[in-house]
Amino acid sequence: MMISKFWKALDELRDSGSSRHGWDQRLGDEWKAVAPFLPTTGKLAASLACPNPGAAGCPRRVVQHGDGTASAVCGDSPKSCKTLDVSIDAIRIHALDMRKFAAALVAAFDLSPPARQIPPALIMRLGTRERAAGLGVPVYLCIPGSTPRAT
Repeated sequence: MMISKFWKALDELRDSGSSRHGWDQRLGDEWKAVAPFLPTTGKLAASLACPNPGAAGCPRRVVQHGDGTASAVCGDSPKSCKTLDVSIDAIRIHALDMRKFAAALVAAFDLSPPARQIPPALIMRLGTRERAAGLGVPVYLCIPGSTPRAT
C-alpha cells in the first residue's frame, strides 16, 4: 500500500501531530496503514481546520459539550462555514511515534541499525544498508515539518 499522503502530511505538520479529524482529512484511507505509528498524546485539539481558511475567525474553535460530544464553531461574523459536530475521539491529538516508525523502517529496508541508539530527532540515522562486506550506505530519516513560506 502506498502512503504518499502520509509523507505529505508529515511535511505539513510542525510537530508531526494533529487531531484524529485532521489526520482523517489528510490521509483518508491511508489512516489504517499508519495508525500504529500515530498514538494519542492524551491531549485534545482546541481548534479544527476550516474549509474556507484565512478569515479572522479561523480555525474553527472546539467547544466540548457535557454529553461527551464536541462542536467546531466558526468564529467569523457572519459565519463562513457550518458548525461541525464531532466526537471526542475526533479531537484527540495523535502524534508520530518516531521510535516505532524508525524501527519499522529499519525492518522494512533491512538495515543494520547503528551501534548505539540515537534519540529521536528531526533528522536521525536509521542504520546502514549493506552493499557488500564492509561497504554500506548510511540511511537517514528526515521529517522537517512545516516550514514558513517565503514572501
